[in-house]
Amino acid sequence: MASASAVLVLPLVVKHLGSMHVDIPLAAFFFATLYHSLSAARARSLPYAFLALATAGMMLNIKVSGVGYAALIAAGAAVFYLLNRAFSRGAGGL
Repeated sequence: MASASAVLVLPLVVKHLGSMHVDIPLAAFFFATLYHSLSAARARSLPYAFLALATAGMMLNIKVSGVGYAALIAAGAAVFYLLNRAFSRGAGGL
């Protein structure tokens, strides 16, 4: 997670953010969104959910294909949340 966040502040990444060279920032925001979404689902934490929405918004603004990635992450986080909730009742969570 730290690596993905560090890539986002590199001068070369910031310089090319408005051009077609956006695959590295898209990947970094994808992993940041994935991390924050799973953390929000596991801890049921509102700050993690806000961070997940913010990084997903940045991913959507970078490239149109970010919509598919965001939907994939949202579906995965929802499944993880439901499984964690189901198992926390009897077996102590995932």
